[in-house]
Amino acid sequence: MPPETSCLSCEKEHYCFNGSCIPEELCPCAYEGTYYQNETWTTGKPGNCKECNCSYGNTLCNMPNCEIKPENC
Repeated sequence: MPPETSCLSCEKEHYCFNGSCIPEELCPCAYEGTYYQNETWTTGKPGNCKECNCSYGNTLCNMPNCEIKPENC
């Protein structure tokens, strides 16, 4: 089935992603050009970082006492 028609009839609480219907709890989050799925990640630079979480396709970021080591370490 071509991608443009494959998601025309997704079930309730399912969403189209990459041409397939997926349940809401598997919806990924797009953040700075990268997709994350139900996970937590740290982003930023040392001294100015954020901890982000993806849940049900929603991204929530905060600035806890997270630590990002320089790439050379």
